[in-house]
Amino acid sequence: MGEHINTGLKDLHTKYDGILYIYTDGSRLIENKVCLRVSSGAVFVLNNEIIDYAYSESPDPKDCESWNVGGEMNAGYMGLKRAYEKYSSNKRITMVCDYEGVSKWTTGEWKITKKAPDSVQQLRDLYLKMLEGGWTINWLHIYSHTNEEYLATYYNDQTDKLAGNSSYVPRNYTDFKLYFEITEDRMVRLIALKNKFLTKYLCKEVPIETFIQEYIKNTFLDAEISKVYEIPDNCKEVKLSSITPKTRKGYYVANAY
Repeated sequence: MGEHINTGLKDLHTKYDGILYIYTDGSRLIENKVCLRVSSGAVFVLNNEIIDYAYSESPDPKDCESWNVGGEMNAGYMGLKRAYEKYSSNKRITMVCDYEGVSKWTTGEWKITKKAPDSVQQLRDLYLKMLEGGWTINWLHIYSHTNEEYLATYYNDQTDKLAGNSSYVPRNYTDFKLYFEITEDRMVRLIALKNKFLTKYLCKEVPIETFIQEYIKNTFLDAEISKVYEIPDNCKEVKLSSITPKTRKGYYVANAY
């Protein structure tokens, strides 16, 4: 099964839905009106975090002749191919592309002509094969370079940078603040990690000594669970390194990672 979806960008990546999102983009290097390179990038996002990425350059002369279409279609094929080979345990995919032809050709809405890059037919064949194998592949068109502040546009920008630069490493958006409470019985109640896009509820209590020894030094556990602690408004800003066993009870917020 596969269809076009119209999910608003502000609603994308607000839940831990277990869907593998594959962002794809193409790039074309031109110097003195001559096409020197067509390249492609794909970024894989699962539960709101980048888990993988891929880059390729096309040796097909047709791709240079097709402006950036070849790079875009190669990116789609590369993304689906890696999902098929590496992530077969998760057969729910949403392809996120800023060139609508990737989905239109792949799903058969546009007719494939002789002038089309070879990757167009390769992508369609793989798509149909995956549907027959029980995969669910949905398509989402996203506009590029809009300066809108959504996590989806951030991932799209990361993919755009990768497509044009083989050495670029896509990065997760971090800048998290940790919200926590020190209770009267010297426990630390971990409430949430939050940045401008995401809230990762922690809902875990640990002794203050454990918090200092383990949680400050290591990555915080972040599981999406049903029970959540409300993030209070009256949090005192501190540095994690300033927390000691004698720190007073109360609500705190600190830069995490």
